[in-house]
Amino acid sequence: SRVSNKDSRTADSDQREGHERQFGFFVSEPVSNAKTIWRSDPSNSFHDYLQRGLVMTRWRSLAFLTAVAVVFVVATAVAAEQDTLEKLVKKLNLNLSKGEISVSGISSGGFMAHQFHVAHSADLKGAGIIAGGPYYCAQGSLDTAIAECTTIGEQSRWGPDWPYRSYRGPCPAPVGQQARCNENKAVAMAEQAISDTLKFSKKNKIDDPIGLADDKVILILGKSDRLVPQGVMDAMGLYYEMIYKKYNKDPENFLSYPKRLPAEHSVPIDNFIGLKVATGNEVDEKKNEQVGNCTTFGSPYLNVCTKQDCKEICCTKSDCSAYNNLVSTCGYECDPQCSMQCAASVDAVADAALAILKHIYDDGKSPWNIRNDKVKIKDWDWDLGKPVVDSNCQRYDNKVDKRCQWLRKTIFVFDQPQKLPGGHFTYLADKGFIFIPEKCTKDAKSCKRLHIAFHGCEQGYDFPSEIKAIYSKLWTPFVENAGFNEWADANDIVVLYPQAQPVSIPFQTNPKGCWDFWGYGGINNDYHTKEGRQISAVWQMVERLVPDLLKKSVMPSDF
Repeated sequence: SRVSNKDSRTADSDQREGHERQFGFFVSEPVSNAKTIWRSDPSNSFHDYLQRGLVMTRWRSLAFLTAVAVVFVVATAVAAEQDTLEKLVKKLNLNLSKGEISVSGISSGGFMAHQFHVAHSADLKGAGIIAGGPYYCAQGSLDTAIAECTTIGEQSRWGPDWPYRSYRGPCPAPVGQQARCNENKAVAMAEQAISDTLKFSKKNKIDDPIGLADDKVILILGKSDRLVPQGVMDAMGLYYEMIYKKYNKDPENFLSYPKRLPAEHSVPIDNFIGLKVATGNEVDEKKNEQVGNCTTFGSPYLNVCTKQDCKEICCTKSDCSAYNNLVSTCGYECDPQCSMQCAASVDAVADAALAILKHIYDDGKSPWNIRNDKVKIKDWDWDLGKPVVDSNCQRYDNKVDKRCQWLRKTIFVFDQPQKLPGGHFTYLADKGFIFIPEKCTKDAKSCKRLHIAFHGCEQGYDFPSEIKAIYSKLWTPFVENAGFNEWADANDIVVLYPQAQPVSIPFQTNPKGCWDFWGYGGINNDYHTKEGRQISAVWQMVERLVPDLLKKSVMPSDF
């Protein structure tokens, strides 16, 4: 089960009633075929606090924000039969190589992907980090996580001019937060991360950092990102530069870090699939919108950026002018250098999945294949709604949906370990997903590559997002539409999608289903090492998929 009855009902009824009176938004709501945990009323959710800066009126809100203690009803999805990874590997006769493993992630998944890369650098060949931060950035502290590694504390406000925690991390910071950022902190943050890496390596809690020296790394951050400052990503860039130089490597041969993408906090996608793009600041499912535009903030955190969006960061409104042909400048006065850099960034990383997989795996020795048109949504009128398909992938316009058929043949569901030996919770959902190209299911020997993709907060299948995947009630928009599957299918890459779980233990909560990069309130102090519960559990999955990895995962010894 996801959460034990004891864990999901920690607070007694009197305490819950007190929360309802104090906060005005905690409610208990039974759901058929689901364990009742708790959720906030959607009109007063923590997401609204982040987006709209609603005023919190009670002193006990401090405890609420400090623990990030909003919790949700986690409904049990109607699932098809699922295998363990061991059974799946045997059934498909997979033959993945231990020298072809890579990792990526967005937001909390970006922090996790970096931690995972550092912890298991001896067996990984590269990483792609979208809106993450340097190793052990939070130092096991929620306060540091939300005030130095991100601007979540700044976005959460008691009032219009009263942030819960002012941002005090490295510059550059998001618009409106520059005054409190620290000009010199990026270097200090990178140096601290290097020091911690060496310290934990000497304790044999992570691999020797020499394993990072030959790895290809790409960092992606939108210039309009309001939650992860550029200064934090710059610190991670400096971290990798220091590692490369320590082992006499030229960073330019390994590290890519475009800095002018005009995106909000999101996975940049090029919408090759053909989804309906939001026209406003949020994705509106009532309008059949499925992904955001470049500056959309919110679920599903998949945004489409073009060169036209460069005017948002490079231009000011003016009379028509034409500095160059890269950006439409009519009505705007644009900085030519910024416009050129932005256009180059859009070319480089507006399709993050391509940028990451190609940077890591395209060595020039074999061709990099383009995507197949079969993966697109075709012949569809979005005014009718989003495609609805039956069990045979037939739509209600009586056409067979080819994308549906492809996804259902290639995305597999498997059991994730929710407990480690000794009974320690992993804080993973009970299901994970894995994309296996059709070629790999027919000729397993031809597929050697494995990529691990960590979702961000609010992107896991256990999180009750309003934006649903089109072709499944089980997997998520991130799994279905982030773009990794299409490129992986063309280039024989298996993609593992581990799933984090929203947790509802008071003062040790993770309501958004984020990956652990701060220690979950002290219950996972080794979260950044091989002994960390989530890193250990995901590594067990990798070992099942790549049997040549003979080393056993280190199990956590503390609870």
